[in-house]
Amino acid sequence: MISVQTLYFDVDKYAGDHMLWGWFAPYPFLIFLGAMAAIIACVVKFRLKRMPIADLQITIVIALPVGLLCASLFGKLGTSATFNWKIYEYFFIWEPGMNLYGGLAGGFAVGFAYLWSKHNKRMISMWTYADAIMPNLLIAQAVGRWGNLFNHEILGKVVDQSAINWLPSWIWERCYYIYNPATGEKMTEVVFREPLFLYESIATLILFILLSFVIPNLGRWFSKKPWKYNRRAYPCTYNKEYRWANESEVDFFPLQAPLKYRYNKEGQVSYSLNSVWKKAYYWRDVDVTASHAAQDKIDKWRDKWDRFVESKINLQKRFKVDKIKLKRRFKNDRVKLKTSMIELKSKYREDVQELQRPSRNALTHWWKFDSKELYQLHNDNKYFIIHSGFVSAVYLILYTFVRIILETRRSEYELSIKSSWVLDGLMYFAIFAIGVALLVFSQFIAPKKWREEGWLYEKSY
Repeated sequence: MISVQTLYFDVDKYAGDHMLWGWFAPYPFLIFLGAMAAIIACVVKFRLKRMPIADLQITIVIALPVGLLCASLFGKLGTSATFNWKIYEYFFIWEPGMNLYGGLAGGFAVGFAYLWSKHNKRMISMWTYADAIMPNLLIAQAVGRWGNLFNHEILGKVVDQSAINWLPSWIWERCYYIYNPATGEKMTEVVFREPLFLYESIATLILFILLSFVIPNLGRWFSKKPWKYNRRAYPCTYNKEYRWANESEVDFFPLQAPLKYRYNKEGQVSYSLNSVWKKAYYWRDVDVTASHAAQDKIDKWRDKWDRFVESKINLQKRFKVDKIKLKRRFKNDRVKLKTSMIELKSKYREDVQELQRPSRNALTHWWKFDSKELYQLHNDNKYFIIHSGFVSAVYLILYTFVRIILETRRSEYELSIKSSWVLDGLMYFAIFAIGVALLVFSQFIAPKKWREEGWLYEKSY
């Protein structure tokens, strides 16, 4: 029996896919569409979190081009550009070979640097910036991966045509290499392969939905509900005793912004589930006096190290001045100069010891910060909350897991680190481990150690 590919296919049938109709390049166009989708998602999340859009605009302007160039650079390492010494070809973003982690590294570096320069002024946690930006890269991936279809790349192991013809014909007919990824030479026959680009596109779309609509709401779903603590404060559909209530009957306490009621025909009021959680936690204000007192303890601990450093610097300056004075005074008497210098150094060491160093070094002093009291003030009912940074950590973990699975289906020439299974595996293991560490750090450690009054985390402190 003659195979379908022998009857209908030759290598050149879709050779012009990278430039449809001779002028349209689908690969960069789809990358552009993916980037626009990610930007729109970022704008929506910035507005929901009430973060300044100006910060996002500048971050995009500097991070997007750097990210694309780095993605192209890392994706094309080990290709013909390397062997022909055409270094400028590394930065042809319209050509095949774009490495996501290279793009992430470059874009993250410049974006982080800019946002870090603004976060103290804005009083916005870097965790919050990360959660509003990083998961949206998945929607860019989901769209951009379709460009690989037209470049005939990101394909997996060899398969029989019958194994992929469940796909629309315009997809499965393109699932073969036109150029050998190992040598760059044109293929002489059609060899069908798994559409890994499609699998990754579907997986990243699912992950985007999970990280945008499921993971952030885990706290609401699994925490003890606010109406269990105070039924009269939260009339809602889920409150069996007070689904609706007269407005005068609803317990009130200070909020950072007013909430809207829902009204029934009798004029009674109720909250949506989203409003319930805003009132219970996200928009709930706390006693100002207690909050200031908790912040004062944090400030005093920080100031201990600052005062120590300042005092030590002053001692060092005075020591240098006294040394100069001694050298001038005893410039003709080396014996007295030596004796006086010994006495001066001894006095300097005693003065330094009297400063009472609060911690071994700046790092250990920072690690000993304690914001537990401030955290408890803002979550006195001990709700289970998904804290800032958790979503970004889950992004690293889940996406890396997807890539690890897909890497096992690739040829060695399309690995992230080409032709090295060991280095490629170690890289993904390292990223996965970093994701797990960040998850533990952001969810269980950071909230109770480095919170400060007035800053934006998952809620304003």
